[in-house]
Amino acid sequence: MKFKYVVVMASLGLPICSMATDLGTVGNVYPVKEISLLDAIKKRVGEMVDSGEWEKIKQDNTKKIVEGIRHPKGNDLPLVTKPRTFTLDPSITVTADITDTQGNIIAKKGSVVNPLVTGQLSKAVLFIDGTVDKQVAWAMAVKKDAPLTVVIFTKGSWMEAMEKYHLQIFYDQNGQLIQKFGIEHVPSKVTQQGEVLKIEEVLL
Repeated sequence: MKFKYVVVMASLGLPICSMATDLGTVGNVYPVKEISLLDAIKKRVGEMVDSGEWEKIKQDNTKKIVEGIRHPKGNDLPLVTKPRTFTLDPSITVTADITDTQGNIIAKKGSVVNPLVTGQLSKAVLFIDGTVDKQVAWAMAVKKDAPLTVVIFTKGSWMEAMEKYHLQIFYDQNGQLIQKFGIEHVPSKVTQQGEVLKIEEVLL
């Protein structure tokens, strides 16, 4: 509990220290009563709870968290100004031996592995800017014709889009999928072509 109160005090910007000053002898002398640091913290927290300030802080923090989920920062990618199609080899160089659950080596360090050789990208993947209505409409139309299509927002409120269209939509907040699939502009459509990925930058 002591640690809990210290954390609370630090979050409120209250100094974690005690002060004492020698004022000399004035009149009668009484025993000096040391002020309890924890009592001071309890008093401050109690005052905040009683005044409603503590509840407001909790509500404000909750709102910030929800807002961050509903409207994440996202990734700013340039819009497609000219249609283009190119391919990407997803092969990687293994930096350490990869073993199965029995300890058998399935890929040695230094070897080059192409995930499309052992697996397949069976669905088209669309990368769009969710703040651009035209891109959202295009993605929804594609998904309507091909329900297994994966829609990934690079920016915008993916949650509001799911609520509106009642479809599953993903969000690439950290840009990891953008890098993995070599996305340079939006909207882009990714499909498998043999052992490489085909990226189509679509002009709307």
